[in-house]
Amino acid sequence: MFYVKARILENKTLNSIGKEESVSCLEVWDEWLRLKLEFKFTAPCLLWRFPIETISQSENGVEKIYQNSVILSSWKFLIPGGEEWKTNIRNTIQKI
Repeated sequence: MFYVKARILENKTLNSIGKEESVSCLEVWDEWLRLKLEFKFTAPCLLWRFPIETISQSENGVEKIYQNSVILSSWKFLIPGGEEWKTNIRNTIQKI
């Protein structure tokens, strides 16, 4: 499950598709693996998430099978000449 602090996501399952603006902290809970991942951004970001899925043929027909999730953080900014822009992403992993 995806959790963005102080927000209610329309669909928070790991195979969901979504975009959230101005995210400073994202938690990803995998209850099957019993892990919690936390991503903290020093500069709030635009955060995209979507699944990686494979397609297989079964006796029921073609099926999509969830494999993994993609989390993409992005920032829009202008850098004046001679200056720089920096941010940090802190990742932590915990057993739940």
